[in-house]
Amino acid sequence: MEPYDENLNALIAQAAAMRAVGKTWQTIATELDRSSETVRRWPERHPKEWIEHYRTVESYIIAEAAGEARLILRNMLRAKKGHFRLHAARHLLKSRDTDRQREFTTAAQTPTDWRMQKMFDEVRAVSDEELDRNIDDYIKSKNDLSFTDGEGI
Repeated sequence: MEPYDENLNALIAQAAAMRAVGKTWQTIATELDRSSETVRRWPERHPKEWIEHYRTVESYIIAEAAGEARLILRNMLRAKKGHFRLHAARHLLKSRDTDRQREFTTAAQTPTDWRMQKMFDEVRAVSDEELDRNIDDYIKSKNDLSFTDGEGI
């Protein structure tokens, strides 16, 4: 394992961003003043951080490309030939439908916050029996508290 580096998360973020835009491992290593073997291993050694940063930049790049493609399609809507206009309109509508479906699917399936993901992982790791015990203990502690404050149930 590599020694702790206070700036490691920042370095991983920079490396992931550079990799997402297509830079080579050697270029990334040179720019970050690290060995290429070190930066090449970051996705394996720090997958959570790597994926988070890489996806953020990749999503931005995809959104930028989609914006440029839409601009071209919108210009095609003004073409003199009707089949170009029809083709562009179909692609624009299909693109938006796909985007909306992806947004709904992603929102329904993916926690947007790493803390939420951590909580989900911890809850999934608890067995049904342990969960039942925890619930029973919680209910018992609430009942015990209600009797000690003089109100009862």
